[in-house]
Amino acid sequence: MTEFRYLKGTVYIFENCAAKRVKVGMTINNAFGRLNDINDMWLQRKVTCQICGGRRKTDDPELMPHHSGRYGRNCQGSHEPPFEKDISIAEKYLQELQDPNADQKEDTRFINNLKKRIAKYRNWPEPLGVWKLGLSFHTDRAEQVELLAHKYLEQYLDEKAPFGEVFSCDVQTATKAVEKALSQLNLLDSVRKEVQQRA
Repeated sequence: MTEFRYLKGTVYIFENCAAKRVKVGMTINNAFGRLNDINDMWLQRKVTCQICGGRRKTDDPELMPHHSGRYGRNCQGSHEPPFEKDISIAEKYLQELQDPNADQKEDTRFINNLKKRIAKYRNWPEPLGVWKLGLSFHTDRAEQVELLAHKYLEQYLDEKAPFGEVFSCDVQTATKAVEKALSQLNLLDSVRKEVQQRA
């Protein structure tokens, strides 16, 4: 049985008209802060290291900035292309980790996560458009509402998206899922809904 935290927060729906996608998520902070982070990843102002999997802001989307990786050491992925541009360094690193004669054995969980990242970035598309805030729901049980809405939107899940909770549907479909979740949790009458003005 899932244990929920009763978090007062915002369930948001971001939309990207060019990519024909929506993102449904929650935050206990300002939704615009989360929106900025999503656009940084989407527009490759924040990129993913092929070695440690960490994300870093960068002025040059062709190279990872210098950073510390696992165990606080300088990461071998520094000054190399990020996942968004290439996967060859990660593939070579994976081979080294799986070599039965390797000096250092890496944990299975890290290897499995690296395999997932390689698969995810193998046919990485150029991102289209930008994300905008479509609407938001302020509620006392944001985490529960978000998870239940995801369940209702399961059939639209975009498994190739660079971050979670992205769905191949329109804002109206996502709104219905959030409202259905609010209704099921008896929160529809207490929620404050904000619709963003379209430019």
